[in-house]
Amino acid sequence: MARFNGGANAGHTVVVGDKKYAFHLLPCGIVYPHTTNLLGNGTVVHVDSLFNELKELDEGGVNWAGRLLISDRAQMLFDFHKQVDGLTEERRAGATGGGKIGTTKQGIGPCYASKAARNGIRFGMLAHPASLKERLQRLCADTSAAYQIEVDFKVRARCLCVVVVVVVVVCYAPDEPLLAADAQHAPPFLMIISYPPSPPFRPSGPSLKHSVPASSQCWWMVWP
Repeated sequence: MARFNGGANAGHTVVVGDKKYAFHLLPCGIVYPHTTNLLGNGTVVHVDSLFNELKELDEGGVNWAGRLLISDRAQMLFDFHKQVDGLTEERRAGATGGGKIGTTKQGIGPCYASKAARNGIRFGMLAHPASLKERLQRLCADTSAAYQIEVDFKVRARCLCVVVVVVVVVCYAPDEPLLAADAQHAPPFLMIISYPPSPPFRPSGPSLKHSVPASSQCWWMVWP
């Protein structure tokens, strides 16, 4: 199963027997041992949230090792994206003729903004530490300047170093069946990153038309 867009937002609850799992990032197919589960290049992944969900699976006795893949083009969502999300909502509330748009303040919109601005961090960049450091430093500086918030580059770099330890590259077998799934229930075509509405509201790619390109490319396997 593939999650082809969105991030750790509203999510959904999956009940298996007497156990409940709260998934915000993971495809629900992860609870089935015969499935391979994908986070496609259209997703924005908050790593801490992902590992929290995986910990929940461990505690429930679900063996996910070798069954979770992440696209090398998926975007990494940082805590400062959440800060920016909350800050922009406050600004909208005080704007004349504006008003809040009701985001969950999980940083999803700002992370897609980084993707559209081409200064975001992709998972595939973990394989190139030299250029990654420069790009991450620039992203932190850009964010600090634009929103007057403090972004600690050393903390971000240390976070990425931890991720590198648990990520290894693999190839996805194209002949295996692929089922696209998404926990978000927003109106189709209003969230496609190439055609965002005004004002933009978490633009990504929710339609079937975008599920294939947003679920393809190379894959990274998360390893415990």
